[in-house]
Amino acid sequence: MLDITKPWTFEYVVKELSRIPADLPVVILGNHCDMQHHRQVHPHHIEQALYHAKTSRTAPIRYAESSM
Repeated sequence: MLDITKPWTFEYVVKELSRIPADLPVVILGNHCDMQHHRQVHPHHIEQALYHAKTSRTAPIRYAESSM
């Protein structure tokens, strides 16, 4: 899970992806989508990072946003 209003949470998730076995499916949840006016992690950056992460994985990575 990452907080779309706090870039360090995105950086942490990207860093930790390399520690997850490549054959294990991953779901990443972007939280606080109701706070778009404070958004600092943009969908384009997330898509880019996940595209690069997927090249070294056999299992899928899925991303969704919510407000919890």
